[in-house]
Amino acid sequence: MRAESISIAIPAYNEIHTLEHAVLEALSVLPEHTRDYEVLIVDDGSGDGTSALADRLGAAHPAVTVIHHPRNRGFSGAMRTCLWSARGQLIFLAPADGQARLSDIKAF
Repeated sequence: MRAESISIAIPAYNEIHTLEHAVLEALSVLPEHTRDYEVLIVDDGSGDGTSALADRLGAAHPAVTVIHHPRNRGFSGAMRTCLWSARGQLIFLAPADGQARLSDIKAF
């Protein structure tokens, strides 16, 4: 079954080394499930270059949306922003550090 729209929301705090892989993986699996998708990055006040990387990913990929918190709001603050800002009917919250295989969204 194909979903109407899916958002993969990625909260990121100081994830300069892992964020790009997570975003590219999300972009590779989403077209298997729907034509209407987004990858939402919520930069939670990172200080390591994650913010600039997120902006570059957003500029390079039209399906990527980026939201920046001016200061770190913590895990629950980033998760709230992910849930409130995602536009998909289905929202998959994904860690930026690669702990979950995003191809597993089909199981959900």
